[in-house]
Amino acid sequence: MLEVDDYREPSFRRLFTHRTWKRYTAKSTVGRWFRAFLDWRYCLVGGSVWPLSAFVAYWSLIITSTLPLVVPMQSLFQWSSGLSATLSLQGAAIGLLLVFRTDNAFRRLEEARELWGRAIWLIREVMTKCVNALEISVVCDLARLLCAFLFALRDKLRDEKRRDDILNCLLEPEVAEWISSQRSRPLAILGRVRRILHKEERGGALEPTEHYMIDCDVRELFEIVANCERLFSPPIPPNMARHGMRSVMLWLGLLPIQLASSGLPPLAIAVCAATTSYIYLGIDELGVQVEQPFKIMPLWQLCHVAQLNIEEALASPELPLTMKRSRATPFPEAERFDVDDEDGGFDLT
Repeated sequence: MLEVDDYREPSFRRLFTHRTWKRYTAKSTVGRWFRAFLDWRYCLVGGSVWPLSAFVAYWSLIITSTLPLVVPMQSLFQWSSGLSATLSLQGAAIGLLLVFRTDNAFRRLEEARELWGRAIWLIREVMTKCVNALEISVVCDLARLLCAFLFALRDKLRDEKRRDDILNCLLEPEVAEWISSQRSRPLAILGRVRRILHKEERGGALEPTEHYMIDCDVRELFEIVANCERLFSPPIPPNMARHGMRSVMLWLGLLPIQLASSGLPPLAIAVCAATTSYIYLGIDELGVQVEQPFKIMPLWQLCHVAQLNIEEALASPELPLTMKRSRATPFPEAERFDVDDEDGGFDLT
């Protein structure tokens, strides 16, 4: 969902700007609720679960239309009274299970966002220390490697097709080819950064104390890569997700039987079942959408922020940097960090 479109909802896949926050919070509470209602057609959760909700409505319509024809009304009332207590207990347990799973999924998202924020800060720290201690030619080599590092980490955490573009743009051909052949490109880039720093320390260009401080920051970047791999590799235990899904299926399947004796017409019961399924299935879908946090995080924008931090660390009154950025997006009103490379991105000239 593109933040630049006024008729669509702000998404976690965009870094929020002042304009985005203004649109997201609206001018008043009434305006925020009114916009949420109007933008319902762009709801990602609703767009994912509506086929299942439609199936539940169809199932309810069939059950409530045919069950009174084959079961006496007195027996139907007895079934309803027995199912009412059972479904109430089951609904509470299923709700707790879904909320527990969704909470664990959002914790993964929170940890992933903290890791990337820490990585951006560490990259700026490394560049600031290197600028003060090393020659500008070595600093520029390190800057290109650190720019490529976050893009390589992003490509590792996502199934990207254009994995070599950044490496070929920033690095020398033989270096880019060697990094491309490695199992983990982010670790290969950090290993090369460490070798350059060690070479400078051995040559006397870098004091041992300065080398130790910079190396500690690089070591934390290694830890961030390992933690990102830990978050990406194992999901929340699949048995938990499958048990929740099967429980919801059974619960929604029995719900029309309990509602058949309520006196409501079959169409009204189908609508009630569909709205109930939207709520329960939507909670499950929320957990599914954030369980793989790197799929929905604004990784391209975060890489761009890290690149800007490196440029700012390099720039000084003696060495002004002017990076001209031209839009390569069909959305002219886009702000600086609200367009992903899938939408066109930026063209650095």
